[in-house]
Amino acid sequence: MAALPGSFFKMVVFNLIMLLVISFFYAEPFSFAMDPLSWLGRLETDNGPNTTAFLLFAATLLFDAFSWYNTLPLIEGFPKPKQPIFQLLAWAVLIGFILMAFPCDKFSKIHCLGAGLLVGGFWALTGALLFLARERLKKAVYIALHFILHAAALFCAICFVCDNLLKGFSQRPLLLAIIAELGLCLKALWQDEARTEFGWHYKSL
Repeated sequence: MAALPGSFFKMVVFNLIMLLVISFFYAEPFSFAMDPLSWLGRLETDNGPNTTAFLLFAATLLFDAFSWYNTLPLIEGFPKPKQPIFQLLAWAVLIGFILMAFPCDKFSKIHCLGAGLLVGGFWALTGALLFLARERLKKAVYIALHFILHAAALFCAICFVCDNLLKGFSQRPLLLAIIAELGLCLKALWQDEARTEFGWHYKSL
C-alpha cells in the first residue's frame, strides 16, 4: 500500500487533470476564477444539456471515493487517543465524495450536503493534522497556517451563506489552503515512516 502522502499527491494531480478535461466538455464557457466547481456536474446549462461533463464529474468523484476508501486503513497509524476523531472525519469525506456526485441542479440538497461533508471534513482534518504536527513546525508558521486555513473557510462560508457573486471564487483560497497545508502536514508527520501490515504509521508522535 502506498504511503498516504504519495496517495494524496496522486489524488490532487488526478483531480487537476480531470478538472481541465471536464471543463473542456462543459456545455458553456467555464470561469476557473469565478464559477462554482459544482457547476461542472450540472445536467443542464443555459446552453443546453451537459451530459458528458456531468458523467465525467460524477465518475471522478466516485473514483475519488474509491481511492479515499482504500486509504482508510492508514488511519490505524494515527495516535490511539485521537484515532476515532480522524476516523469520523475520514468517513465524512468519503460520504461527501459520493453525495457530491449527484448533480447540483437536480439534487441540490443532496449535493450541498455532500459538499459540506467533503470540504468540512477536509478542513477539520487539516486543522487536526496541523495540531499533531505543531512540534515539527515553527510557532509562527503553525499560527500562520491555522489563520490562513480558518480565514479562508470563514470567507467561503460567508460568501455561500450570503449567496453573493464571490461564492465561486471563495472556493479557490479554501481549496488551495487545504491542499497545501494537508500536504505539508502529511509530509511532516510521515517523514519517519515505518511499514506495518496496515501500510504506514508513525514511529512516534
